[in-house]
Amino acid sequence: MKKISFNFSNTDTKSDVLVLPVSDKGKLLFDAEQSLTDMARHNIGCDSKFKGKNGQTLSFAAPADSGYKKIVLLGLGKKNPDQAAFKKAGRPLFNALKATGYKSANIVVERGQYAAVLADAVNAASYKFDKYITDERTKETTPEKLSFVTEGVKEAKATFSKLNGVTQGEFLAADMGNEPGSVIFPESAAELIKKELGSLPGVKIHVIDAEEMKEERMNAALAVGQGSVNPPCMVVIEYDGTDGKTKDWPLAFVGKGVTFDSGGISLKPGAGMEEMKMDMGGAAAVVGAMRALAGRKAKTKVVAIVGFAENMPDGKAYRPGDIIETRSGKTVNVGNTDAEGRLVLCDALDYMQDIYKPGTMLDLATLTGAVLVSLSHTFSGVFTPNNQLWKKLDKSGQKSGQPGWRLPLHADFAKAVKGKISDLENAARMAGSSTAAEFLKAFVKASTKWAHLDIAGTFIPADGIAKGHGVRWLDRFVADNFESKAPAPKATLKPTM
Repeated sequence: MKKISFNFSNTDTKSDVLVLPVSDKGKLLFDAEQSLTDMARHNIGCDSKFKGKNGQTLSFAAPADSGYKKIVLLGLGKKNPDQAAFKKAGRPLFNALKATGYKSANIVVERGQYAAVLADAVNAASYKFDKYITDERTKETTPEKLSFVTEGVKEAKATFSKLNGVTQGEFLAADMGNEPGSVIFPESAAELIKKELGSLPGVKIHVIDAEEMKEERMNAALAVGQGSVNPPCMVVIEYDGTDGKTKDWPLAFVGKGVTFDSGGISLKPGAGMEEMKMDMGGAAAVVGAMRALAGRKAKTKVVAIVGFAENMPDGKAYRPGDIIETRSGKTVNVGNTDAEGRLVLCDALDYMQDIYKPGTMLDLATLTGAVLVSLSHTFSGVFTPNNQLWKKLDKSGQKSGQPGWRLPLHADFAKAVKGKISDLENAARMAGSSTAAEFLKAFVKASTKWAHLDIAGTFIPADGIAKGHGVRWLDRFVADNFESKAPAPKATLKPTM
């Protein structure tokens, strides 16, 4: 969205469309001019399908003397709608505004906090990736300028600023996923992170280039990238929003960033390989989440590391049968070069625990196609031996609208990744998602609360356009468990007619 503003009066900004929220009893929730009120009541009475349920919309021509071209009624489904009702109505409102064909709208929401929630929801729904479409005639006309008319302008601006911080993090993650591998590769990804996060308060960034990776003995991650002309790297992002009051690092994120995954010597089938530009979805979600925390100035302390590599077939590429000594000292027999993400992650997990010693550590990765078989694009797979951590992740996933589903870790799966001539095998012939998780678990210290989130089906959606999945989940997890907040004020709204 190009411009979102908050104003005291609908005369402050001239727009083509006026939006009036309506309860499920067909009652306008906020004051409007009498002629507009009469027009709204008349159209509600003439439309047997419109009941004011949440997400329902009704559009009609505005009175000639109103200054508008269209009026959109937005159903909120409750006599006294709460924040959740406004958030849920955001995407339907965006679609209704897009359907009008006009680019500007005034949206009446009396309470500032609720205006901000609706504004953010509409903005989040507006994401699109069309920068490479050169024919302007094929691009959709979407709303670009929204003015929210509210009595609480100051409150709206403050609330929206925090919400928008998360949305911008989500947009960043989505863009990273949608850009081609020729644009997002290890070095350029590191530069993008520095550009997008480097100037934000509380953020420190350190890029571990290939030379430093060698010094750190990150041989597994280096092996994945050695067949590419683009050398691998890792990026450490520190965020401290506690003004230095917290000494330790209570929480860490780790993200898989394979910027393009051909499968390497174990080459993938050609069909659908173009989606493997999104095999860095775990890293993108982590980067977006760190952008969100810094953007909304979260009072928390979180460190992240994202490992970037490009897995390509080449004379220098690592081979099936190679044995690699990881940073931890454990050795891995390469059964399949297409099981590369866990090799990037194992060195990143070890580095994170060794250097930062976090109490809780989450890793995110588009790790296995197997997770799609059981969970499709609806749920992310969650693996953790810690029941309390799962409950927290489940709760924050549900609240953010990005749910996870717990999948099993088991001694049988751990046995399956035990090596015959090495400590571990990187590929097992059973339970693909669970054995991958058990492989990662072998690099996690007993003192660390850990969970692995396999987002292969959620970051890479059915329509092939990344939406930045995982950012809101992580941000909600932090807000619920690693950040103290004053309770939000309770408020209700009464219909005006």
